Amino acid sequence: MSKSIDSKGVRDNVDPVVDWLQWERYVPSQVAAPFIVYNVRAFDAGRGEDVGITYSLLEEGDYEYFNIDSNTGVISLSKLEPLDKKVYQIRIWIRDEIGNWAIQSGKVIVADTGSDAKPPKEPITQDHKI
Repeated sequence: MSKSIDSKGVRDNVDPVVDWLQWERYVPSQVAAPFIVYNVRAFDAGRGEDVGITYSLLEEGDYEYFNIDSNTGVISLSKLEPLDKKVYQIRIWIRDEIGNWAIQSGKVIVADTGSDAKPPKEPITQDHKI
């Protein structure tokens, strides 16, 4: 089944395009809120622009440890205490203003010593949806 919606004269049946479908970020073990973990980036492929995209965390996995700015896609820690697990899993729901959507999965790995955020080892492109 294909979805197609008209809005303001624009026929849009294309899901938002995200930078990665899956990503990993390494964070130092002693960080706490409001430490920025990742910045999700997406644009509306059906309209060819990056306006009207909203971001939210799906209520599954370790979502309660993180906040996401619904307009910018910036993910930050939500707790003032240092992270107590080694690996955290989150999923992000990305929507355009017409209702098309995509899901992105993230893994936050707590490093024993300070380390910089690293890009995923093998990016998964839009063609390999989860």
